[in-house]
Amino acid sequence: MFKISIIAASLSVAMVSTAFAEESPATWDIYGDIQGQGIWQSGEGSTFNAEAKQVNLGAKGKYAVDKITTYYNVSAQYSDNFDDIEVRNASLYFATEYGGLYVGKGASGSYANVYARTDIHANNTNDPSGKNKMLYEQGQYTDNVLCYVSPKWATDLGTWQMKTAIVTYNEANEASDDALMGRLLYSNGNFNAVFNYLRFDEYAGPDGTVDAYDRFSFGTDYTVGNLKLAATAEVTENSFNGADNTYVGAASYSLDKIDFGVSYQHKTFESDFEDLGLIIASVKYHYGKQLTFYVEAAKYTEDTADYADFAGDRFANSDDNFSIGGIFKF
Repeated sequence: MFKISIIAASLSVAMVSTAFAEESPATWDIYGDIQGQGIWQSGEGSTFNAEAKQVNLGAKGKYAVDKITTYYNVSAQYSDNFDDIEVRNASLYFATEYGGLYVGKGASGSYANVYARTDIHANNTNDPSGKNKMLYEQGQYTDNVLCYVSPKWATDLGTWQMKTAIVTYNEANEASDDALMGRLLYSNGNFNAVFNYLRFDEYAGPDGTVDAYDRFSFGTDYTVGNLKLAATAEVTENSFNGADNTYVGAASYSLDKIDFGVSYQHKTFESDFEDLGLIIASVKYHYGKQLTFYVEAAKYTEDTADYADFAGDRFANSDDNFSIGGIFKF
């Protein structure tokens, strides 16, 4: 009887040990950044401002059990430019051998995979903390996302991956799928390309909207040594705000601790607005792994006051600008 008890106890311990053999402790890593700058801006409100452009603070980590690894991320942002604290990330990502599932709010996948390659500067960016708006329609963050990410498929022609998502960013309207997304990603050595499709339900648009809004975007980049060339194209049909197409090109070059960057954006409109362009040039000096200083200048090809009424005063605060600042990351 004693031997049987010993054997049973040993089997129990072995089974418990096996059940939790693939479990790893949950981790939490605090991260963030502080960006301050002095900015001279032209236009009717031509002035100099010293500002806390943005402060981000968050925590992220992972927890693995057997064949599922869960990644979690929460963060908030403060900026003088909206004088409030806003949650930017609150998400979970479940990774398996069959692909991953993302749920929550955070950086838009469309932005991260397509647009971020040409959003290379420190001040004039698509971040909500910026005064000066980028010309393309895609936002940097989004709410209420459920996204499936396929495994990567390696072939003789390159590596492929697919992503699809449903986004319900406005819970008050009659649509249950404010936006539907499909994305195809490709990479081969130093070359990357992404095709992205977004369909916005007509109920997600302003009152009286009768047609769904289709947005097609394409991004590509190629790296040669220290030089990176990138491009983004955004084509819209039945845009909710009268936007047409936007084309962006960017080049960056790294020389020791210095990064040089230049980009150009060109936007067209369905209405009578003239085409609008935005030229940005910047130099970043990485004083250390965590500290970066920068100098940046931006110029619009047309007087932005003429576009102030577009999409609810979207360009109301956008003007030619020059900034000097620093970023500390931790």
